Amino acid sequence: MFTRDVKPAVPGYRFHDNRHTAATRVLRVSGNLKIAKELLRHSSITTTAKYAHVMQSDVMEAMEKAARSGAAASIPDEIPDEAISVSRAAKKI
Repeated sequence: MFTRDVKPAVPGYRFHDNRHTAATRVLRVSGNLKIAKELLRHSSITTTAKYAHVMQSDVMEAMEKAARSGAAASIPDEIPDEAISVSRAAKKI
């Protein structure tokens, strides 16, 4: 039997973990959570989001892409005076 053969070889192994692995791999390749949702046959994308795990390398790659695209250039280096005023007013409330 599959369970009897695999469980002793892989501590903590659960067959259900294969769904998490598949969703994560599909998401990393496609970047599309809806594709993973269809693969897993979920009715809600919220459920799929629990299966698709993000790796640190994914975060770094996304940050590098944003930097190359110039998205980071539109972020101001300093906080505008208006934002500071709004923040201080909110603290008084």
